[in-house]
Amino acid sequence: MKLFSWNVNGIRAVINKGEFAKFIDTYDPDILCLQETKATRDQVEIDLPNYHEHFYSATKKGYSGTAIFSKIPPLSWRDGFPPNIIEQFDLTGDEYGNPADVCDIKNGTRQCWLIWKNWNCQSQSFIAAI
Repeated sequence: MKLFSWNVNGIRAVINKGEFAKFIDTYDPDILCLQETKATRDQVEIDLPNYHEHFYSATKKGYSGTAIFSKIPPLSWRDGFPPNIIEQFDLTGDEYGNPADVCDIKNGTRQCWLIWKNWNCQSQSFIAAI
């Protein structure tokens, strides 16, 4: 199984430069997890009939966002994390069942690394519970 995670820093630019199509053609991922899409689904033209897709965009247009493309049908989609985890760690994210967990940690500073171990334990408990 080929699982890729890619911080695209703006999906529209990656598509317009032809990099997205080239990546799909070159690597043929089974699951592709994108971070920093900075677009809603209706703002991009992507036609991947062999993939199930899910976008989770920030409330404020042009900021953060994730997308998942998978040849394997998901068991379920759940947008975001529970409010207590979001507030404690200032997080946004998507969860794609097990094993792929796609998260966008805001303000990716050293402080985030200090809380990573604690956050990872809490997020794994949450994911295991759903």
